[in-house]
Amino acid sequence: MSDFAHKLDRLFTQALTDQVFPGAELLFTRRKEVIAHQAWGKRSLSDNKELRLGAWFDLASLTKPLVTGTSLLLLAEEGELFLSDRLAHFLPSFNTGPMHDVTLMDLITHRSGLSAWEPLFEPHFNKTEALARLMKLQPQSQPRSQVVYSCLNYLLLAQVVRKVTKMSLQEYFKQKVILPFQLEGLSFAPPRADCPPTSYCSHRKRLLQGEVQDQNAALFGEDAGNAGLFGTALGVWDLAQAYFDQPFRFAKPLFSPVGQALAKRNQNPLPLFPRAIGWDYRHQQGYQSAGDFMPLGSLGHLGFTGTSCWFHPSSGVSVILLTHRVQIDIQETTQKIRNFRPRLHNLLLSHLDFTP
Repeated sequence: MSDFAHKLDRLFTQALTDQVFPGAELLFTRRKEVIAHQAWGKRSLSDNKELRLGAWFDLASLTKPLVTGTSLLLLAEEGELFLSDRLAHFLPSFNTGPMHDVTLMDLITHRSGLSAWEPLFEPHFNKTEALARLMKLQPQSQPRSQVVYSCLNYLLLAQVVRKVTKMSLQEYFKQKVILPFQLEGLSFAPPRADCPPTSYCSHRKRLLQGEVQDQNAALFGEDAGNAGLFGTALGVWDLAQAYFDQPFRFAKPLFSPVGQALAKRNQNPLPLFPRAIGWDYRHQQGYQSAGDFMPLGSLGHLGFTGTSCWFHPSSGVSVILLTHRVQIDIQETTQKIRNFRPRLHNLLLSHLDFTP
């Protein structure tokens, strides 16, 4: 075992001992080269089965950039909408009040002023009631004054996709991306037996396996833009490559050259935290889940269940970490996964002959 492999194994073994997650799969690549692809730990704490490569994970908020951000960019390329369009142009209930001039880009980049999260599913776990509450949301701060990461933004964006395409976000994404590009490692209806369980849902009254963990997303179903995508590590890598400067996965590009260029740029003016189209944008302020060495301008995102994806478009370096940390305990593992992610990225990138 090489020194790098030994350090990597030691890091994950210690994380399992510390109960950061029950199991994890890592995929570390540079363009076509797979540098490390390995799984550690257990698929389930109850049956003690080993986690094997190729498991299907609840990707949680990776859905935001991979599905919702990608879909909106494709619709813009098709001339079906402008990212500068007002939300109220599509959803007239927002024509009056403080949300009247909020744009799609404001929602995409989390500068809409909406709160981070609301349990729209409460109290009755009823979609009609939740949709009515969604359409009456009011900002908690002045739009465009600050960046507040919010799932609510992406629930609204999914409604915009339905309004424009006359189909659900999930159906649009399947027809435009999954099927034509043969992305076999991504699905909204994964093979249940290949999915590590996540957490118990008090509303659905069962341990979730192959069902989205996020309760708002579960209620909105095919119209959930904040979560709902499942995937394998290779499946996430397949789609992330569409954002590389030189994509190699597809026979034809997913985006036009101008669309791809737009997708990779920061869209937020100073002094706001930078954000790209759906993606977090590596910068120098605050907590860095990608560690110290991921180059500025890299794109990435985190998922509540314990997933993450970070990549540098020009070099093709990518780090995909998939876990089901919520199976242990949501509160207990929150800070643990937060501490683990930058340590992992530092270890990986410091052992790569890599000049950004």
